[in-house]
Amino acid sequence: MREDQPTLLIIDDNPEDRELIRRILRDSYEIVEADQGERGMALAAEIRPACVLLDYYLPDMDGLDFFTERGPGHDNDYALIVLTGSDDASVAVACMKQGAHDFLTKGRFSPHELRRAVANSLDKVALRRQLQAQQFALQASETRLGLLIEHAPAALAMFDRDMRYLAVSRRWREDYGLGDQTLTARSHYEIFPEIPERWKDLHRRGLAGEVLRADEDRFERMDRRIQWLHWEIRPWCEADGGIGGIVIFTEDITARKQAELALNE
Repeated sequence: MREDQPTLLIIDDNPEDRELIRRILRDSYEIVEADQGERGMALAAEIRPACVLLDYYLPDMDGLDFFTERGPGHDNDYALIVLTGSDDASVAVACMKQGAHDFLTKGRFSPHELRRAVANSLDKVALRRQLQAQQFALQASETRLGLLIEHAPAALAMFDRDMRYLAVSRRWREDYGLGDQTLTARSHYEIFPEIPERWKDLHRRGLAGEVLRADEDRFERMDRRIQWLHWEIRPWCEADGGIGGIVIFTEDITARKQAELALNE
C-alpha cells in the first residue's frame, strides 16, 4: 500500500463479499471495512474516505436509512456506490435519487466493471466539488471556469437562464457528434431540435432550483439513432445567490443498455 492511495470504505455484513471487493481493489485503494451501518457511518465521518461501497441490506439499517441518517448536503463528501443482491429496479432508482453515484448488483459485475464504477464515481464527485467551488465567483472567473468545463473528463455543458450555451466540455462535443462548431450563446434547442418536451420541462424545473437526475433515459436523435443516457441537472448561482442557469452532466450508457437489452431478448 502506498501512502498516496485513496481510502475506500466497504460497509457490508457479508465477509465473502468484502473479501471479493478487497481483492479486486486493494492494489489501487487503501481498504477499510465495517459490517454494520452505524459503524460504517462513524468511520466515514472519521476517516473521510474517497469512496464508500454500501451494502443496501445491513443488519442494523438499509441503504435508505443510511441516507436519512447521513442527512442532506453530503453528496460531495465521498463517492457512494450501493451494492445489493436484489434485482429490484425501484431500489436502484430510490438510491440514485438520494444521492448514490452508482448502483451495482452483487454477482453481476466483473472486476473491470467494479473498478470503472469506482473511478467514474470519484470523477463525478471531483467534478461537482470543482463546480461548487467556482459557482459563486462565476462572473469574476468566466474564462477560468470555461477552461475547467472544456477539459472536464465528463460530458458537461453550462447554460444561462434562456438555455444558451455558456461553456461545454470536449467530451460533450464527442458524445453528441458536435465537432468544432461554435456553441457559445446558441440555444440548446437549436443544436438539438429533437429534444422532447418532457426534457424541456425538466430544464425549466432545474432553472427553478431543483436538482434532477435519471439513472437511464432514452434519447431519440434526428437520424433515428437511440442514445441511452445517465444525466443530472443542477442549477448554478450568480455571485448574489440568484440562479443564473443550469449545468447538465450526462454519461452515454448506450453500449451498456444495448448489452442489457440483448441479454433480455
